[in-house]
Amino acid sequence: MDSFRVSIRGKSMVPVLMPSSKAVVKMCGIAAIRPGDIAVFKSDGSFICHRVVAKFQKEGRPFIATRADISYAGDPPAGEADVVGRVVAVCYGSFCIGVDSRPARAIGIVVSRAAALSAYVYFKAKRIFLRWIRP
Repeated sequence: MDSFRVSIRGKSMVPVLMPSSKAVVKMCGIAAIRPGDIAVFKSDGSFICHRVVAKFQKEGRPFIATRADISYAGDPPAGEADVVGRVVAVCYGSFCIGVDSRPARAIGIVVSRAAALSAYVYFKAKRIFLRWIRP
């Protein structure tokens, strides 16, 4: 078995991965994952699907840096032992969309950065507003 499906429960990757959709995951190691891909890795006994923002080496071992599309903050680095694979398609009922092409990765990076920027602006504006109404 080189692929499997994962049910999406959270909202951290909206609008690409919607709650109740299913992600088709191709099993692979870090070497086959590129920035812009949606990596699947294990964390605290659960599968996490987040966008890869960078690959790097630490003490000669490969790692990926990931972030949820709607978050400004990144996740802790994931090593080879944590990585399960990458999302190659997203299914909404019987309708599936491939997300494993160069254009899909580019669009994903743009969506991710726009979402992270809007989250940053929202929280900054909220902080200013709260200071304004509570002198």
